[in-house]
Amino acid sequence: MDHLLETILDEMKREIDHWKAYISDVDAEELVKRTSLQAGIHSSALLEYAEGRVDVMDEELDFTMPGGGAGAGGPLTEEQVRERIVPELAAYMRHTLNALPPSFIDYRFTFNGRFQTREGGVSVRILEQVDETKKKQLLERISSYIADRLEAGTDPTQPLETFFLSRHLLDDGLFPDADPGPVLSVFEKIQGVNKGDKHLAEHRSYLTSALRHWVEHRWLPLYFDSIGTEWQKEYKKKSGARLEHTEQGPIELVLYAAKLILRYGPSYSRSEGLAMLNWAIELGSARAQRLTKEGSGTFAKEDVSYRDELVECTANDVFAEAVITMKQETEESYANALRFLIRLVSSGFPKSYQIKLKSGVKQWLPMKGLAKSGTHRFFANALEYPGLHPLLEEYARAAMEPFEWYADGEGEAGCMTGQLCGLRPGPGGYGLTPRW
Repeated sequence: MDHLLETILDEMKREIDHWKAYISDVDAEELVKRTSLQAGIHSSALLEYAEGRVDVMDEELDFTMPGGGAGAGGPLTEEQVRERIVPELAAYMRHTLNALPPSFIDYRFTFNGRFQTREGGVSVRILEQVDETKKKQLLERISSYIADRLEAGTDPTQPLETFFLSRHLLDDGLFPDADPGPVLSVFEKIQGVNKGDKHLAEHRSYLTSALRHWVEHRWLPLYFDSIGTEWQKEYKKKSGARLEHTEQGPIELVLYAAKLILRYGPSYSRSEGLAMLNWAIELGSARAQRLTKEGSGTFAKEDVSYRDELVECTANDVFAEAVITMKQETEESYANALRFLIRLVSSGFPKSYQIKLKSGVKQWLPMKGLAKSGTHRFFANALEYPGLHPLLEEYARAAMEPFEWYADGEGEAGCMTGQLCGLRPGPGGYGLTPRW
């Protein structure tokens, strides 16, 4: 058995060597020069042993998932994995990392293992290594970047910088007791300096991705057990789990993540944002409950609600949607709804929003490929009334902003906010074009 164990260990070490050769086939020095916020390229590796096969790859291991990954079987026992294999692989990987140029490895590196044993799957941390010098340097660079580029700066920033900064601020290795307030303030500043820039959606995507990862891997395991699978995730609240502070602290990051997903994420991700709100509600957050019913509460009631005998309009900025119910199909009904929308977008409501229309009339604009959505149908219906064209232009001028899009049309089927009214950007500014 000792000979077989040594043979398996030798194979694992050879795979580590193959991994080293694979990651060495890049110009790491040039890559880390792209931004001061990148300390190194690789931050983790995963060794997997199953069915007699060894693989080492650039992946993290999700310890929150139930079970150990691989099933039962094979020659190894769990005791051999923990007592013999893990210590030897830790020493071998440490030697491997020390032989690599500094630019290849991040300030923190984790090496995990997933093993098939006789007793079942075993997931284990093999090595965690922190370069304190790199860590200190990275913290200094983060502080300088925030001060110079976000607090004092006004120019758009690079998406790559947002990619790294958002993850650093939510990294417990760098900020173990991070205060959500300053973190969210930085996230707002990033969106502020990039407002109107063509990369705004990319910045928001990186912020959302970093928050999603933090919620799933750091916050959620504190209060919920994972009872799903890697492909179908499902969570159940732990017995007795409760928030010490239901409205302040880490819960603020969860609610912010939900709002970003619901406001700016693709339609297929909305269920993820709703799930975050529901988790917060399960833990007793009254704020999460209010967000689902009333929105953020930052808008005056008259700006997000209107009702008369012709039409009823309500808006929720968390879901970035306006619900318009036509009680009567008349020109005045659509005029009142348009005045509501003008007031809404002028008050700071998210420009990337959608309209949920409740109407028996179904008009569509003759524009090939445009998503047949509630927003599309509302403006197609309104454009049937020539007397509303001046009001439509007024709405378009209030709503249109570069790189803000209606939320219920994605990709090529999408449309910039305001364009469904016929307002198009041109060399001399914006103008209302003729009907199609």
